[in-house]
Amino acid sequence: MIGNRPDQNQRDCFDPLLKDFLNSKHELAIMADELPWQDIESRLAPVTI
Repeated sequence: MIGNRPDQNQRDCFDPLLKDFLNSKHELAIMADELPWQDIESRLAPVTI
């Protein structure tokens, strides 16, 4: 992600990840894993606040 964020894949039993609650077989969850997020973020970075 853009900026200084903690590692989003770090496990914490008191702060579960959103993907732990989602159905991993849902088409949107599958698509999210396939998207080139770093490319999308780098293209959008010039227009974000």
